[in-house]
Amino acid sequence: MISLAVMASACMYKPVLTGEADDIMKAEIYNFDSKNYLVMSELIYQATSKSGGRGITTITGFNEMRMSVYDLEDGSLSARKKTGRQNRDPLLFLGCTPGNLWLYNATEAIHSLDPETLEMKTSMEKIYEINPELRGNLASCEWYQYGTYYQFNSVKQQIILTDNKGYRHILDPATLQSSRIEWEYRSFDSRPDRLLETHISFPPPVTSISGDIRKQLRINNREVSPGLTFLDGKIIIDRNPVRQVEGIHIRLSGNMMKLETIYPKIMDLNAMNDGRGPLWRTPLRDTLTALENLKRTLESEIQIMETAMTDISSEGFSHRYTVPLSPDTTTFFLLHASGTEKEANLMISRIMRKGNQELTELWSTEIPGIFFNPVAARETNVYKEIFSKGSPEFDFKSINLEDDKLILIWMLHGICLNINNGEILWKFRI
Repeated sequence: MISLAVMASACMYKPVLTGEADDIMKAEIYNFDSKNYLVMSELIYQATSKSGGRGITTITGFNEMRMSVYDLEDGSLSARKKTGRQNRDPLLFLGCTPGNLWLYNATEAIHSLDPETLEMKTSMEKIYEINPELRGNLASCEWYQYGTYYQFNSVKQQIILTDNKGYRHILDPATLQSSRIEWEYRSFDSRPDRLLETHISFPPPVTSISGDIRKQLRINNREVSPGLTFLDGKIIIDRNPVRQVEGIHIRLSGNMMKLETIYPKIMDLNAMNDGRGPLWRTPLRDTLTALENLKRTLESEIQIMETAMTDISSEGFSHRYTVPLSPDTTTFFLLHASGTEKEANLMISRIMRKGNQELTELWSTEIPGIFFNPVAARETNVYKEIFSKGSPEFDFKSINLEDDKLILIWMLHGICLNINNGEILWKFRI
């Protein structure tokens, strides 16, 4: 009787609209028209049976899906919608455009929801009316292929769909007009799961973190602040392609302006002495050499950035252009551990770089109840207190910036830090 009661309790149905999530498929920040939301596609695991033997417990069941919208101001839930079982009609969250959250599933195909109410806003039927050639011709695929056939380019604000002949089409979310892609298409993927790096070679200066257990930050492979070390520290990377492209535009503009001032100086110096330039071993010759070196450096950076901008705009990332997550050009964030124990908490620090000579820690915040390594912490009592129900998965992680807020999705929690002082503004279990 007791064992039956325990089994019944273990397999109790979790309410989809109010239960705690067991996994996250995707998270995006919606920030249009002064509205700032955190939008997530979430999974609720429903256990249907539980069996055990020889020290091994096996739980079987299925996932139910929901869309959730949280207010970035205070982390409160603004809207939530149940979208069905993952094994029957999975939902793919594509992306955000002004006034719309775009999704795809086999039943409703491409459609959008209102970000404030999650009510249907644009249906596939409306898209068919404008593009009748698509009716009955969309690619049919298994759920695990959804991301291959249906994508969203956040830089160009375009939906990419595939027809049943394998041709790619661009769907303009503003006009709902579709056009077939006649060039070689490169799949858009911003690599959102690659949040941490130990080495950043471009843009300069080279920033790296290395060491035995406590990691030491280096600038241009040189220790600049030996006392500043971090346990298992890594640099947080910006994986927002829109912000990366905007940053490249700013840096390109700055480099172009520098070149415009350098070119006339080089020409004037080369014109000296009847076109032979400054005399050798003179200060003016040294000046010319320095200007020509700077010119080559700027031109090389421009070439790298132009290539990176093309790659990011088309593919969502660039191997040659990886930048730290930062609201400016002089600070960046580190993720590290509070200790060596299994239940060690996650810590975030903001670092300021003063030229190439000095690094200063502006603040460091430990986030209580959020483990640096959730997998290692699974067997601890602290973990069992926090996750006493469900079947949590911790693979999904996200770190982003919006205004003066650092937004983390970690260990099935939403966390918001003030980037100016590291204060935890809100934290909730998703």
